[in-house]
Amino acid sequence: MTPLKIGACLKTSESADHRDWLFDAARDIELQDFMSHAALTTGFDDRIAAAKTALDGHTGRLGIHGPFEGLDIDNKDAELRPIITARYLKALEAGDRIGARQMVLHSPYTAWYQHNIFNFPGYAESKLGRIH
Repeated sequence: MTPLKIGACLKTSESADHRDWLFDAARDIELQDFMSHAALTTGFDDRIAAAKTALDGHTGRLGIHGPFEGLDIDNKDAELRPIITARYLKALEAGDRIGARQMVLHSPYTAWYQHNIFNFPGYAESKLGRIH
């Protein structure tokens, strides 16, 4: 049996406090620096440079947590969808520039959806279409 190896999700500024533990065992890291509108629009290049510096020498898997507040992946407003897509693409750019290979997103399938799926015929199909 493979022993359990725990990684961490944290901000770049917190990584130095756990550097030996994270780096010596090549633990997975999920950076949480690119989740907000401000992080993707203000000081973006500086944030990327700081992350690259902090991660120098890390050989484990790297991911980021993508943006989520107010950015419903299945937003019904067609005028907002391009803005939401742009935020996701900007976060993917950040991930690519720091060497991340995955981005965590919040599922658009919520408890509300689960409890109401049969109350709105066709809703499941239209939701899936918006997600795609």
